[in-house]
Formats: sequence, C-alpha cells, structure tokens
Amino acid sequence: VWERRLGELNVMVEAVEPPPDVWDKIRTDIGRTPRSDIKLESAFPAIGEAETGTASTPGISPETPPELTAERVPDLLAEPAHDLDLSGPPRDLDDASLVAALARMQTRSCRGPLTGVEALDERALLYDQSFVLLGFASAAAALDARAEFERRALDLRDQIERQWRGTTGGFRSGEVDTDRRESNPHMHLLEACLAWAEFGNDPGWAAWAEEIADLAIERFINPASGALGEAFTASWDAAPGVAGRLVEPGHQFEWAWLLLQCQGRNWPARRDHALRLIAVGEDAGVRDGVAINALLDDFSVHDPNARLWPQTERLKSALLAASVTGDSRYSNIAAQAAASLFLYLETAITGLWLDLRLPNGALIDSPAPASSFYHLVGGIAALAASLR
Repeated sequence: VWERRLGELNVMVEAVEPPPDVWDKIRTDIGRTPRSDIKLESAFPAIGEAETGTASTPGISPETPPELTAERVPDLLAEPAHDLDLSGPPRDLDDASLVAALARMQTRSCRGPLTGVEALDERALLYDQSFVLLGFASAAAALDARAEFERRALDLRDQIERQWRGTTGGFRSGEVDTDRRESNPHMHLLEACLAWAEFGNDPGWAAWAEEIADLAIERFINPASGALGEAFTASWDAAPGVAGRLVEPGHQFEWAWLLLQCQGRNWPARRDHALRLIAVGEDAGVRDGVAINALLDDFSVHDPNARLWPQTERLKSALLAASVTGDSRYSNIAAQAAASLFLYLETAITGLWLDLRLPNGALIDSPAPASSFYHLVGGIAALAASLR
C-alpha cells in the first residue's frame, strides 16, 4: 500500500512495509478518517493555549527562499540516494553530467534544466552551499566516487569557512546581509556534515557537526519555551519584526531529527532538547492532524496553511525518537504523520503530490514545488531505515 500511494516514486525505492503494529495504526487512521478532516489528540502535556492569528504571508514557508519557490536544483541534487535501493532510470544518469551540474550550482541559486542552466540570482547563499555539500555526499555514494567528491566538498567547506564564518559564532546567511544569521542554512549544513562524517575520511566533518549542534542549543533554541527560532542578528538577538518571532513546526521536527543523530558530546542535553522540539511541534504546531506552516514565539498561529514538507519532517523525527527512546508515543506520532502525508499524494497524475492544505482541509491543486521531492524522499528513506 505504501508503494501504491507513492505511485511512480516506487521505482526509486525498495519495498517498504511498516512493522505490523505501526501499519495497523496507519491503516486505522486512514480507514476511519475523512480525507480532509483528521483529528488527532496531542501525545504530550499542553505547552500552552495558542490563539489563532492571521498569517501575513500564507502559503509559502521560508523553507524555500521567497524569490525561488519553484524548482531548486541544489535540493534535487541532494536527494538521499545513498539511503535507498535505487533501480531503473536514476542509475542511467550520466556521471559527467552530474558532476558538471553540481559544480555549476556552487555559489549560485539557479532554476532550470540541468543543461544550459540560467542563473536567475547571482547571490551566494549558505543555504545553497549546504545543499551542494549534501549533494556531493549523495553523489559520492551513488557513483562510488568518494575521493573525488570529498575533495570537492572539502574545497567548498574551506570557502564557507573563509567567506561566511561569523566572528560571534556560526555563519552568515549570505554575501549581502552580513548582519543576518538564520537557523535554516545551519540546519542543512549540519545535515551535510553528518552525511560526510559517516561516509567521508576527513575528521573535520564530525567537528563541524558537533559545533553546529552546540550552536543550535546555545543560540537557536529559546531556553524558556524550548522552541527554535528562524532569524537572528550577528549578536544573536532575535531579528527585528516578524522574522525574529517565527517558529516553524516543520523545523522543530527537522532539527529534532538531526540532534537525535548527534550522539557525541553533550548527548543528554541534545536528546532532551530534541524531544522538547518534538513536543513544541506536536502541541503547538499540529492542527487538525497536520503540521502547519508557522507560529509566532507566543505559539499563536502565523500561517495556518500546511505544506507537504512539514509532514515528512514530523514523520522522520517521530521514527527516530521512537528508536532512540523506545517510547510508543513516538510510534503513534509516526503513524499519524504517515496517514496525514498520504493525503497529499492523492493526485490525478500518479507520482506527483499536492503541496498545500488550507485550514478548512482543502488541498490546493497547483504547481507542486520540486523542492518538496527532497523532503518526500527523505521521509521514505527514514521509514526504510527504521525497518532495517
């Protein structure tokens, strides 16, 4: 059933079947719940009542930079291919074309086909460099070329160190706004470093992962609320205006998933913070069975719509938390997240997905951002890994 719901994506993954207890929960939720009216109870004590507000910029979460909401080549190049059993067309990708595409993505935000890419934005962003590093890791595994791609990755890491290292810790978000610090690019940089720490030879990957995990606890996470913020100044104050108040449920889950993988120094603190991030996301950010786009720092609703990608991050974090803790609450959350994710896959064209769910439960039939494919495949990979 999992493969059938994913349609043509099935050609890229091995057979995935949840354990009987998890599958029973998924099947029960799907069978008993109307397509747009899932109601789930929180698995955690309430953090606080959150009043629903009006979103000023509904529909698109800052997960994708506003000026590039369609296809983002770096995201596509970073699909977690090394975690899945690939077969069929993807293995026929020309190695030289992939290397050339990855090289061209460095220091640019581009949109277009892999051949003849036109640069629409010449600015260099840390967000994009992080995905190129992750793409190098995936390519190294898929093409059995670790030495070549680690050399490229180390060159890029050195550039990031020289050009974007901040004097107060962490990294600047880009070349233009030198005062801005953002958690999201650091999150994907941590993801890339963890991938290379597992697969590469250079000990610097693990050191960078440790540094970013510590930075998340020290700077990104509010010690009072347990919530992780999005935007900061160079002195690590919250950024002015709404940007400094945003709390994205999807990023609470995504950071939790990453921190639960950082089992080095400060592991007990990282584990506790990760589980608290899941609690924040569940109690404040899951409405009518789906993780919504954005809250404010008082847990009032800023954007009540629900894109696809937060659902995959909820699934990933719950699966890993269940494995780490053995707590059945997280297995229940994983089953609920999988059930909600299925709703986005009910499309007229098999293998595509819907990206946006409105507060009334309606799923919008509109162009589906290709960047969501990164999250969708990541969710599949996490489920497959949990079954090994």
